[in-house]
Amino acid sequence: MKIDKIDVAIIGAGFAGLSAGIHAAQAGVKAVVFESEDKLNGDCCAGGLPDFGLARMGFSADSDFVVNKVNRIELVLSNSVVALDLKHISGLIIDKTMLTVRLASLCEKADVPVLLGSKVTGYNHESGLITVEDELGENNFQADVIIDASGCDTKMARDAGLVKRLDKKDVCLCAQYLIKQPSIDKNIMKMWCSQELAPAGYIWSFPTGKGQSRVGMGVCDHKTNPKKIIEDFIADEFPDAELLKYVGATIPLAPPMENIVFDKVMLVGDRANQVFALTGAGNMLAYDCGAIAGKVAGRYLNDKLPNLLQYEKECKKRFYRKLLNSYNIKEKIRLGGNDAVEDLYRKVRPLFLLHRLFPRWVERSAWKHARYS
Repeated sequence: MKIDKIDVAIIGAGFAGLSAGIHAAQAGVKAVVFESEDKLNGDCCAGGLPDFGLARMGFSADSDFVVNKVNRIELVLSNSVVALDLKHISGLIIDKTMLTVRLASLCEKADVPVLLGSKVTGYNHESGLITVEDELGENNFQADVIIDASGCDTKMARDAGLVKRLDKKDVCLCAQYLIKQPSIDKNIMKMWCSQELAPAGYIWSFPTGKGQSRVGMGVCDHKTNPKKIIEDFIADEFPDAELLKYVGATIPLAPPMENIVFDKVMLVGDRANQVFALTGAGNMLAYDCGAIAGKVAGRYLNDKLPNLLQYEKECKKRFYRKLLNSYNIKEKIRLGGNDAVEDLYRKVRPLFLLHRLFPRWVERSAWKHARYS
């Protein structure tokens, strides 16, 4: 059986995998991205990014995949509404699928093939052997480095004995509708934090303009039906809305992993629990960690590093403490309900007062704390 050899095999064509491919190519090594789906997709995402976060990816706020800009954020608590008017940054609502396609194009321009309909069914973390199924059958590849950016709780890393299945309380069930109602204010991004509405989670409305909005929820209570809850919520909050499109997904709201490097394998993005558990924010974090993985792969293959552990060290230094703090707050809210939400607001309330005096600093700090959503 013929075994093709490649420098870097990347599993998953999301933000993490595509970023890894771009930065591996910039580091001078050959990479291939394997994507199990037949087309690139970013549907189940509220799609919020700050303008300076998008700039870090090399794009402007005027890019065609930016569908709306908001200047006000409202948090609806159990007994009050808290508002933050953005004065120095723009909250961008993006079409994530379009941005994913753009990142894939950058990969292709860098001579990094993105192979759609190519499902990785398994890999060996010691030898670097991976098995891929496509429409022509099964193929084997020998990779010097494997970057697993395959998503939440996927099988390959579990089957290889690298990770265990996530606890249910750390898996968020997401349900989202694109709705149409002319009265939707395109300038306001809104989140409902009442635990009666969304047990161990919250509900969002991210307006996309033209009287449309992405209204969804994420919950860690697996006894609930998030699709039914969000439908009932829309019927109450947006009574005349037309439901245009439904998407559902799961994301990890788990503690950060201690180990994300195993011999020739680096775990990245959702597969590495690189999501801020309090908010479910992970887009920019996935891109950042994918970039680190791609750069480390290049340095390793160019004999500038003895192993891949530099990736784990850099991620821990930059993100571990923030991820752990976010998880701990998420757990307090899951166990404490509305009382925990109100307690959190009391602790961050001084930021809203400071915003009146130092709006630029507060806005950038708030977005960075949420890691760009």
